[in-house]
Amino acid sequence: MVVYADVVFIVNFLFNAELLQISHKLQSVKVSPLRLVLSALIGGVASVAVFVPYLQTVCHVAARYTLPFLMSFICRYPCGTKTVIGSGIVLLFVSFCFSGLMNFLGIDAFLGMVLAVPFYVAVCFLSKIKMRKYKEIVVDYRGKTIKIKGLCDSGNFLE
Repeated sequence: MVVYADVVFIVNFLFNAELLQISHKLQSVKVSPLRLVLSALIGGVASVAVFVPYLQTVCHVAARYTLPFLMSFICRYPCGTKTVIGSGIVLLFVSFCFSGLMNFLGIDAFLGMVLAVPFYVAVCFLSKIKMRKYKEIVVDYRGKTIKIKGLCDSGNFLE
């Protein structure tokens, strides 16, 4: 079996870009396309590092689980530690769910990239439904006016 490093890089780069986009869409965060591409490039380079004997320490289990946090840090650079940890956990969750779905369906990487498109569309649709439940309200308290988003449910009479 022949494995081409350029194909491995391109497939992992595209998958990382899609998974980063899906995870940030789930968090309702806009990410700069340049930062997203840079982060996906780092993920693609790390996947090719498997083939370089001197860089195999990068592929150690600890490094594989710190890579999503590094990728999240690059995407959301001016942020705090809690944001990076939360974003990295969401990225890990999305990638584990997606790889589990691919394994369950028995599909390879190329079909997985095709499957990622409707998955992203479903996430976009669900995030729009989620945002419809919120409405901007104005709260007056001791002469100060604050505009916030309030959750519309059956108990608070927001309409």
